[in-house]
Amino acid sequence: MTYTQRLPTLPNLHRTVLQLVRQIPSGRTTTYGDISRALGDQQTRSARWIGELLKNHPHSSDCPCHRVVRANGELGHYVTGSPEEKRNRLQSEGVEVSESGVVDLDFRFQEFESKSPLRELQKLQLEFADSARLSMSPEMAKTIPADAIVAGVDVAYPEPGWGVGAYVEVDPIDQSVLYRKTIRVPVSFPYLPGYLTFRELPVLLPLLDEVSASRPLAKIIFVDGNGILHPLSAGIATALGSLTDLPTIGVAKSLLCGGFQREEMRKGETRPVLVGDETRGFAFQSTDRSPPIFISPGYGISSQDAIAWTRKLMGKTRLPVPIHLADRLTKNPAVADPILQQTRETR
Repeated sequence: MTYTQRLPTLPNLHRTVLQLVRQIPSGRTTTYGDISRALGDQQTRSARWIGELLKNHPHSSDCPCHRVVRANGELGHYVTGSPEEKRNRLQSEGVEVSESGVVDLDFRFQEFESKSPLRELQKLQLEFADSARLSMSPEMAKTIPADAIVAGVDVAYPEPGWGVGAYVEVDPIDQSVLYRKTIRVPVSFPYLPGYLTFRELPVLLPLLDEVSASRPLAKIIFVDGNGILHPLSAGIATALGSLTDLPTIGVAKSLLCGGFQREEMRKGETRPVLVGDETRGFAFQSTDRSPPIFISPGYGISSQDAIAWTRKLMGKTRLPVPIHLADRLTKNPAVADPILQQTRETR
């Protein structure tokens, strides 16, 4: 079985949202947050994306998207670009709209019939977290030699509907580039906070398939994103490791959850990031001037080893060399970083 074949079937959220909108009866309204909850997202992190989708979706004269309003009752945007048309359509269905463009939400529609696809994805994330937790136990953790080849992976979205993934192998001794690979694939899953994993896996798994078809994969994969430093302990590094059984380290540029003592951090210093009373990762001051980065084990590696390997692979940039180079490669595969032009094949 290829890595790509291990990818769970992902829901078509665009189609699901439009189907939910069709359930709103004439004379009633609902909110973007209500639709988000119907998707299974109780924190309504997907509400902003739903608003953007309904502002730019394929529209027809019988489409009831005018029945979706903001959480405070304001009408918000309309797909035709005319808020007045949205008001007129609601009023023609018996919905009272105030002079300031606000509807009464006391009688809004919330009785959606839905399979809650985002709730199912949360269950998958919890499975990834359980798998990673087991992989980090002393009896299961993999033994990684000090001179093991490492790689960095990253994903960028240069244009709507497409993702570019990059894989860069680095020698941990001299940080020279041993191999590089890019892939460009269609992407349909939207950007949703907390669900980035399901946007990036469809790019990263085929990328690893293409690399493994020609050479052994690196012993450790650095991932631009979080490992267990995630609200569900299942960032992209954790999911990728769980599906491939490869040791992974998550390195993120921003803090998704938890907190740490930021004051007077010096270059080279690490401080624990706590989620509740649990240490899920570490803030690392990698340079004198830039904000800290956030390191967490993804899969098959301990927190201390994740820190040690990150330190070993630091160069002059904010991010460790494998991720820095993968990031540059996704942004501009033709030019990228000068060091990438010196790639030396070793196997």
